[in-house]
Amino acid sequence: MDAKTFFDTVARPNITAFIQHDGDYRLAVNAALSLDSAYGIIFEELREENHAFLDKLGRKQTELKDNHFKDHFAALCPEFEILRDVAYSLKHGRLSARRARMVYSAQDVSSEALVCGLLSCGDRLGATSVFISLAGGELERAWPLFRRAELFTDELLGDLGLGPLACPVPEYHASAPLRVSSQPDVC
Repeated sequence: MDAKTFFDTVARPNITAFIQHDGDYRLAVNAALSLDSAYGIIFEELREENHAFLDKLGRKQTELKDNHFKDHFAALCPEFEILRDVAYSLKHGRLSARRARMVYSAQDVSSEALVCGLLSCGDRLGATSVFISLAGGELERAWPLFRRAELFTDELLGDLGLGPLACPVPEYHASAPLRVSSQPDVC
């Protein structure tokens, strides 16, 4: 399966499913792991094609590993950096402190009740959402990170010539229809 097909048929549907049910920890894990896998598959496809882009990573292609490739894009997309570290921490349980990470432990990803201070406009009090506790102490809601990483990856695949841009605008939270009103929303 090529990188674009994997992204469109595995990673993107997992991201979409999680965003539609952003309190579901299992869906968050699936989305993080499949996004990380997509970058590994992108790297392998570029390596098999001897793609010129790999020369820009500052290493001989024979020395390149997928972590070098992922590090490059983590530096360009902070959301991908967080989600890559989430995937690594989920795969390994805890990451060593020998290099700076945004997330160090699988325990840093959790589903939390939406209470005062964590609510966003449109949230239902008492619902849950998956949050990521960053190394610096900030608590980030996961679904916006996934959405931005999805758009970044879609653009990357197009820029690398691996497929046309899809840039879908899925109906996230389809169970809660959009309200069209002249009245401002009240949180």
